[in-house]
Amino acid sequence: MNIMFMFDFPIIAHNGGVQRVTDVLAKEFVKRGHKVSFLCLSITGHQDTSEIEDAPCMQYYLSGKSDVAHEVRELAEKLSIDMVINQSFSNEAVPILRAFPQCVFKVQVFHSQPFATYKKERFILQGLTKTNSLAGTIFKYTGIIVPALVRNYYINGARRVFRRLLDSTDKLCLLSETYIDRFKRFLPDAPISKLTAINNPNTFSNIGTANECKRENVVLFVGRIENSSKNVFDFVRVWKLLMKHNPDWEAVVVGDGSDLERMKAFAQKLAVERISFKGNQANVGEYCAKAKFICCTSNYEGWPMVLVEAMQLGCVPVSYDTFEAVYDIIDDEKNGFIVTKKPSAMAQCIQQCIDGKFDYSALSQQAQIKVQKFSVTDIVDQWEDLIRQSIAI
Repeated sequence: MNIMFMFDFPIIAHNGGVQRVTDVLAKEFVKRGHKVSFLCLSITGHQDTSEIEDAPCMQYYLSGKSDVAHEVRELAEKLSIDMVINQSFSNEAVPILRAFPQCVFKVQVFHSQPFATYKKERFILQGLTKTNSLAGTIFKYTGIIVPALVRNYYINGARRVFRRLLDSTDKLCLLSETYIDRFKRFLPDAPISKLTAINNPNTFSNIGTANECKRENVVLFVGRIENSSKNVFDFVRVWKLLMKHNPDWEAVVVGDGSDLERMKAFAQKLAVERISFKGNQANVGEYCAKAKFICCTSNYEGWPMVLVEAMQLGCVPVSYDTFEAVYDIIDDEKNGFIVTKKPSAMAQCIQQCIDGKFDYSALSQQAQIKVQKFSVTDIVDQWEDLIRQSIAI
């Protein structure tokens, strides 16, 4: 089977969650005897085919020529592509998907919670750092004051893109079975036969044994520092509540983004102490292996890789209940905690654990056990089942 992954950017594993997932899946496909290639959708000029780091396959770039469809068809025929997996969600991907020969099986993966903005418009707009125009500023503050006025704008925009992608692909793959009902609720006319769900795989290759002795009193945040989606200011609020009761603990923020300086300023404004900002780090696993808790304060998520990655290393997750797939990942009070979207609820939960209400060692060990369910071998088994069901090999 010749499989091509498509994404907006080159597949460089340490650059983001989608890239890590794609790299891990590709390596497992290659291990099983499939041929895999990557196609970067961004026009990067006349760039030759190249290998990216230790990627198991070749990276291809669009040349920027006027007839992109012809270029894609030629590439698909040259590589004898049987299946394309699009990891991008954009209108720009539609003509490229349509350019593949009809015999190519096309799968669109959606890496977020479907229609995630619904009834979260105020939080998302409040989190925007800046707008680029007067119209954008008016839109932002109108949405903050009367969020229902912009709700249809977001929902209808997502519907249009989903419909175009559904028309251009054979399957739409969501990251959790729990998202299928949500999808059907917002797009009831979608062809149900095209919907499927496969979780993302673990991205760390080895799962060690949880060792509490090596852990430090650290509450960790890992992710893109963008307040509109990741709600990073709430992590500062959580730590503000924990800080005064736990003088031998600290908070660590790993990641970069458009709101990093605002987050630092916000922490300073709240007079928060013992919080450090590490920026982007290639060795995220080292932070997860040392920390005792990792927090997810997002307004919405699809399949937060940072939680699964941390759980692989025995770090106990604490997450807001703002996305359905959190219940796939965490069994509340068994291998982590799911709390309502309030800093006080998250802080109280962590404090109870610090105070000994829960057996931390058991939570840590159960977290490692739970994520074995998402091993790359099990996930690629599901992909191969999809291939067998859909293509006559």
